[in-house]
Amino acid sequence: MVNYLTYEVEDFIVDDFFIAWVLDEDPQARHFWEVWLEEHPHKKGVVMQAYTILKGLYIKPEGYLSDAEIEEIHDKVRERITDACDNSGFRFLLMRSRFWLSAAALILVLLTAGIIVYLKRDTAGSVMTAGNQKPVTLVRENKGQKPVLVYLPDRSSVVLKPGGVLEYPSVFTGKSRDIRLTGDAFFEVTTDSKRPFIVHAGEVAVKVLGTAFSVSSAGRDKNIKVVVNSGKVAVFDNVKLSAEKKQKHRPVMLTANEEAVFNRKDTAIVKQKLAKPLILSPEVARKMFRFHNASFADVIAKLKEVYGVEILFDEETMGSCPISATLSTQPLYEKVKIICEAVNAGFTITDTNITIEGKGCTQSPDHN
Repeated sequence: MVNYLTYEVEDFIVDDFFIAWVLDEDPQARHFWEVWLEEHPHKKGVVMQAYTILKGLYIKPEGYLSDAEIEEIHDKVRERITDACDNSGFRFLLMRSRFWLSAAALILVLLTAGIIVYLKRDTAGSVMTAGNQKPVTLVRENKGQKPVLVYLPDRSSVVLKPGGVLEYPSVFTGKSRDIRLTGDAFFEVTTDSKRPFIVHAGEVAVKVLGTAFSVSSAGRDKNIKVVVNSGKVAVFDNVKLSAEKKQKHRPVMLTANEEAVFNRKDTAIVKQKLAKPLILSPEVARKMFRFHNASFADVIAKLKEVYGVEILFDEETMGSCPISATLSTQPLYEKVKIICEAVNAGFTITDTNITIEGKGCTQSPDHN
């Protein structure tokens, strides 16, 4: 998974997903970056520098730039250097140091030229511009001993179990949100009625609009299991998935507390009701995630227990802060966001954990 926390200006301006936000004005990319900046405010300065540089460029849709147009771009870059320096209070220094200004201009002009080449590069005999960038396939493999959290471009979340491999695009395009899974994972899918979410796991495909479920597909000699916590999913034989459009193949439909098992030997899908309701099923979640004047530490402990994801925070500073909230229907991301807002804290999500930072509170839970 791309770690944007390590990115500098030069990294952002050549990143496909960043370009999709700045130049293509893609709504999904815009939503992702707005949320990401809220979670990582310390990166705003670098991001806005990259944003300004890209916005200052003029790229013809045809992907062709004349010498005069390239010179115009160079002039814009020089103007932005001067403006930036004026705003920073360095004008007097720069006027006495033309060499410094020329060097800076040269660096940015070369950088701009690199962007132009990048946006004009020929792929398979066709010109690729910012308007037709293709998503990059990202691969996340859990080589550790603990589950890891993967945050998808549409704000869906995946708890990937040890040994699992997840393949997904940097941005979802087209009429469906397709990903591939090898191993075991738990999904909480963001609702999008126009674009179903499809998990391809070996010989099985799981199609949903927005729900919570798990898929187990580890090992070629084992059966594939789909278990639904909430919502509704359709389970297909992956080979027959395309036949759905022709109405020749009926999927196995599952709702909360139901599972489907795909037998690899006879390629049959068997549906059955679970003997005991799952933790994140609606009837259990309504009781488990209803907090009244609970301590922040207790709420975090419950999230860690249910999702199996490491959540880090300063227990001495924040552990006793009171929380009153009902978190039965929200996905993990929204649950964390709600409790952080309650104590005026921020959080960051990485592959291995969720880190919460805040100044604490003046109140403690009243257990009377």
